[in-house]
Parts: sequence; C-alpha cells; structure tokens
Amino acid sequence: MNEWQRLFFEMQSENAKRIPSCRRYHPDIVRWAIELYSRSPAAYEHLKTTGVLMLPSCQTLRNYRNLSGTACGINQLALHQLQGLEEREVEAYITVDEMKGSTV
Repeated sequence: MNEWQRLFFEMQSENAKRIPSCRRYHPDIVRWAIELYSRSPAAYEHLKTTGVLMLPSCQTLRNYRNLSGTACGINQLALHQLQGLEEREVEAYITVDEMKGSTV
C-alpha cells in the first residue's frame, strides 16, 4: 500500500467514527474528491449516500473549487510555484476547466 492509499484509508477510518458535520478531510483527499465529482457527479453522490466512502459534501467541494479566482490564460500563482521546483520534482500539474455554451 502506498502513502496516499494509507492516508485515504486512515481518513476513512477516522471519519467513519464521526457525525457528518464533524468530519475533516486532508487536502489531497479533497482534490481527489473534486476530480471524482468532476468525472461523474452521479457516481460521487451514489458512493457518498450509500456510505461506501466517507466523502466531503458537494458544498465543501464547491467551496474548495471556488477558493481561488479564475481567469482565462495561465495562472500566475501556479506558474510561480512550478518555477520554484526542480525539474525532477514535477510529475504533473494540470488544471482542467470546462465550459458549456448554448445557442439561442
């Protein structure tokens, strides 16, 4: 079991003992939850409501997702953070956003 898996299972175990309003999540778990929700909101809700996984509420995900301001183009904060790393330290850094348009 790798470090992230260990963290995930520890958080699941801790949060299973708490009532939903007192659950706490590691930032890496929240990032993973946002990714899962982005891929399939229905699957996320199913895993959450059936109790298979202790996951952050959709409101918590929205709060984290909207924490930083968004704008078109390159995010200067992310660029600054990447420039401070050695080349071998960066595995991947990508932010995906989607837009839905409609015609009248």
